[in-house]
Amino acid sequence: MIRAYSPGDRAIRPTWPSIPCWESPDILLIDAAYTGPFSPAQLVGNPSAGRRYRAFIRVWNLGLFAAIGVHVRAWFVNPGFFGGDPTNPAYQPQPIGMAVVPQLDDRTKPGAMQVVELDRTWDIPATLKGHECLMATASCPLDEWSGALDANHDRHVGQRNLTILAGTDNAKELIFALGQLVTKTRTLELRHGGAAVMPLLKGILGTAKTEFGTAARLRAPSIKSLRLGVPTGSGQHLLTMLLTDKGWLVADSARL
Repeated sequence: MIRAYSPGDRAIRPTWPSIPCWESPDILLIDAAYTGPFSPAQLVGNPSAGRRYRAFIRVWNLGLFAAIGVHVRAWFVNPGFFGGDPTNPAYQPQPIGMAVVPQLDDRTKPGAMQVVELDRTWDIPATLKGHECLMATASCPLDEWSGALDANHDRHVGQRNLTILAGTDNAKELIFALGQLVTKTRTLELRHGGAAVMPLLKGILGTAKTEFGTAARLRAPSIKSLRLGVPTGSGQHLLTMLLTDKGWLVADSARL
């Protein structure tokens, strides 16, 4: 398994819509300028276009037998892959790298989990905006991946799909970029993840000091402190955007 979310992922699929499937804490990045062994203190939460990163995948064996010959792979893909035309070249997953784990021990042993470094670095093109989807798979001969990059239905697939914005950053550019991928048969939904996002942030930030401080000092706002939107159980729904013949129609959740 590669987790879809944290905490509490026990490989029950599907997860969506009750739990987002794109919050995997098991797809990890470290700037390639650091050449030492894997260290949580070196993890990068917000990759930058034009830079090179070492990619690590955390994989789990949930079985009572050892998993032999585990094949780990990773891709990056335009976020429109999930809402656009999958035959469009712009939405084709681009490989980052792969690795082979000779053996993952059974789930009763510490070796049932390993952090694996891919054989190549992720060299992010300068043209990317830093909000690509990262996809990873884990498969072995006795427990194979289905072949579909579907983190919602397949525990062998993990997805990390976010751009982390500091509290003072303006989200308008990101929302507009995503909006350009929305067709008239789709909607763009804006949600505040609240406390549900904290395990993901702590998982991918490790102990590094970032633009957000350290993960240990992060605190989620209370739902009551959010002035807009309606509670959804796992966060706050803020607005829905629809593309019409006359342009964008934006409706805040409280009016829907």
